[in-house]
Amino acid sequence: MRRLALSALTLLFSQILLPVTAVVDQNYEQVPFIDPTAASDDVIHAVNNPDIATIPSWFTSTLMARRLLALSTTGVASTVFPDPLPSTSHAPAEVAGQPISLTEYVADCDEALPTGNGGDGNPTFLALRVATTFRNTAAGSNISLSLDWWDHVNETKPLFPGFPRSPAGLPRVTLFGYIEPFETPLPKDTETALRECYLQAHPDAAVWLPGKPYSPHASFWARLAVTQVYWIGGFGGFQQIGWMNVTEWAGIRRTRSLPGIGDGRGWEDVRLPGENLSGLYSPHQPTSLAMRFRPSLRVSQSKSAFAEGNARWTNRDLDPIPLHQRHWGPLSFVSYWISDAFNAATWQFASSIIAVGLSWRESLAIVAVSFFIISFVIAANGAVGSIYHIPFPVIARASWGFWGSYIAIVSRVILAVFWFAIQNVNGGNAVGAMIGAIWPSFLTLENHIPENQGITTRGMVGYVIFFVLQFPFLCVHPDKARWLFLVKSVLVPIAWIAILIWAFVAEGGGAMFDQRPSVSGSAYSWLFLANMTSVLGNYATLSVNQSDFSRYSRVSPRWQLLYIPMLPVVFTFISFIGIAASSAGQARYHTAAIPWDPIELISHWSSRAARFFAAFSFALASLGVNISANSISAANDLMALFPAYVNLRRGQILCGLLSWALVPWKILASAGNFLNFMSAYAIFLGPIAAIMLWDFWLVHRRRYDTLALYQPAAPTYRYGSDWLVNWRAVVAFLVGVVPNLPGLINSVNSSIDVGVGIHPYQFGWLLGFAGTSVVYVALCLAFPDSASQVARAVLADEVYASTEVYEGVAPEVSTPVVYEGKAIA
Repeated sequence: MRRLALSALTLLFSQILLPVTAVVDQNYEQVPFIDPTAASDDVIHAVNNPDIATIPSWFTSTLMARRLLALSTTGVASTVFPDPLPSTSHAPAEVAGQPISLTEYVADCDEALPTGNGGDGNPTFLALRVATTFRNTAAGSNISLSLDWWDHVNETKPLFPGFPRSPAGLPRVTLFGYIEPFETPLPKDTETALRECYLQAHPDAAVWLPGKPYSPHASFWARLAVTQVYWIGGFGGFQQIGWMNVTEWAGIRRTRSLPGIGDGRGWEDVRLPGENLSGLYSPHQPTSLAMRFRPSLRVSQSKSAFAEGNARWTNRDLDPIPLHQRHWGPLSFVSYWISDAFNAATWQFASSIIAVGLSWRESLAIVAVSFFIISFVIAANGAVGSIYHIPFPVIARASWGFWGSYIAIVSRVILAVFWFAIQNVNGGNAVGAMIGAIWPSFLTLENHIPENQGITTRGMVGYVIFFVLQFPFLCVHPDKARWLFLVKSVLVPIAWIAILIWAFVAEGGGAMFDQRPSVSGSAYSWLFLANMTSVLGNYATLSVNQSDFSRYSRVSPRWQLLYIPMLPVVFTFISFIGIAASSAGQARYHTAAIPWDPIELISHWSSRAARFFAAFSFALASLGVNISANSISAANDLMALFPAYVNLRRGQILCGLLSWALVPWKILASAGNFLNFMSAYAIFLGPIAAIMLWDFWLVHRRRYDTLALYQPAAPTYRYGSDWLVNWRAVVAFLVGVVPNLPGLINSVNSSIDVGVGIHPYQFGWLLGFAGTSVVYVALCLAFPDSASQVARAVLADEVYASTEVYEGVAPEVSTPVVYEGKAIA
């Protein structure tokens, strides 16, 4: 009975573990293997009966091994430390002569080369001279490379109920040999082929290419010259196990074998267990939809020097940007700000100011002065991101403490979501105008929404369509979004300059340029300050969160200074376009009120094509600014609040969903409400921007410990409190906000008379920024926190290198902390 049970169990194992190769290979040379249909109770007899048993031949196994190499992108490289260790080594003396195994990037590029051995199965390395593996081989060590396979299809299925599937049943191969560097300099065609093949397997390795600018380590091309191959096809008795014929290994190509090698097949003629028969894919990446899409409330936490084991305070998207993901250069930042400036809100800056009693001259002066002031703050706070490559929520921990930073984060996320909602309305109106230009009957669509809601049925249709069209862009990573900003920075200015030309050709700019202010005296001064605060409030968000984008910078922080001359000019010019176009529109179409709304203006045009393309430019403008200034900002904040559940993509989607609850069409119902809205939140962000600016440039003298900003258990940014709050920042913040509260109350409910208490609120951002600056610096000087005063800056690249988890590179010594050629100390 026991023998019978053993026979049945063995037959069950063979039925489940039978690899795909046994099926596709059944017409070739075969050796005994258990037939799962065999009905014998004598296992020994079944194994030795060639009529009912087959296993893959050694040649088929070699094809499988070559296919495994072709599909592999990483492998475990084993070398031996030299004995004795050289004097330049930083390894402990005890490891001399000892083996070490490290994961390395690998690619099967031999067959892709126009010269050389043409596909002899010698894997390619982009070798870093600092890496331990290649230091050891340079010192004379041989090398072995182990590759293994993962069964994608059956990985989660048990062999039978209660018995899990074992990785021991899957194929793996170990290649033995030595490192053979490619000749230098490489022929141009060889170098091109190597680069294209290797980057197809490892796109992130572009930063390590030999001679690549900004690469922190020297590299060279090399391959493993294979001298021996050891194969384990799976369980013994079901697959081949042993040493392969190296001549057969070297004679196999993708679609064929060399004359005299095996039966002429190539490695593409076989498949590995569980592999998709329709084509190639990486052995370490699931391919089926079920394997790729595994919904989970928690975001994935990949191995990281910062995120691993610390899901409460970070995730992969909150980590510092690694070197290979920093792609933003000067063109990216210029196009980003041009894209951000060209939007309907900027068009309406001057228009809204004129609507409350000032002239076009004062409105342009207010815009220019406001952006000149805030450009300094944007540049100063943006430089922090370009140096440390961390986002605003993490930077805020340095000045506020871990829990204290939530004050800054919550204050900003509210404004970011509101602005996102407002731009949705502008974009929806533009989409409605586009539809009306194509189908004029849409313009007479009957309204079924109450008038007091501030929106019509036509407007809601445009809002919904714009939201749906915008939604896919909420899933784009900020590093890739720079292409959207570049496209917008070209197309939208062309359209708006054309509108400006039309304004002067049609009516010479209109009568608005002859108007004078309708207020004077102290009312004029307070109105001037109030409108300046309004404009500052509009970009108060970016004064604190510029690091959310500058963290992707690959250039010097000095490029942030470009904003100081650029922003006042660009934003003032756009405001001028708004004035000229609105004035010309009233003069030409004899409207009762000046058409401040650009969509209202273009609705008067007789050319349907002109209406469509102009409306398209405003829709694109709203889309671009919603991504550049709002959704990504809100996503970083939501991610910092809930890092275990929210990443950048989820955060942007949440921002979009939350915007519906804010009924933004009511905010835009009148110019007065528009200004009140912007002013209200500026009083909170001015103090936050001031604290961040002075903390970095003066209090901590540009020295932050990047790793400590992710580790609340470290004493650095605890500020001597179990609450993880910097009381100095809280006090300074209250000093900047409290004087503005009476005016804020009056703006919410005008029936509440606050007397002269309204005046501080009328220049709330300026007052809050100045007051907070003085108090915060004074408190930090009077009551310094010694623990947060680090002796030297700790940059992200140093942390990545020293923890040996940066893109598979395991250097023995960390990279020096250097900023523009000088150590920050």
